[in-house]
Amino acid sequence: MGSRQVDNEVEQTAFALITTQSGRRKLCGGVLVVLVVMSVLGANSSGLRNHPIMFLIYWGAIFLLLVWVLLLVAIDLLTIRLKYVVKRRQLFRQTFIDDKLMHRLCEEAEAAAQNEPPDTPATND
Repeated sequence: MGSRQVDNEVEQTAFALITTQSGRRKLCGGVLVVLVVMSVLGANSSGLRNHPIMFLIYWGAIFLLLVWVLLLVAIDLLTIRLKYVVKRRQLFRQTFIDDKLMHRLCEEAEAAAQNEPPDTPATND
């Protein structure tokens, strides 16, 4: 197996972790476990308390990982909402709109658009 093929497989796996719902959830779960372990170790470490720069770097890394998890959760929520809207629209069209009804609705919308007078602002006298 060439190094180029291995790199391509690694890229595909990393891409799949972020783009699929199960991948995002597994990634979030794993990072949350790392965050809990890092938080417990950081809270009990006396070495971090003695070195302010290391303290800031350590807890800064924990904060960045937490922000990353929150972004992944937000992406997951948005994709769920988008899938819901698409499925709801498909279900509505399958249930209520057949070809004849759709054609009639389009004709009525075009007729209404042609017969409407231009919008004029309402005046209160």
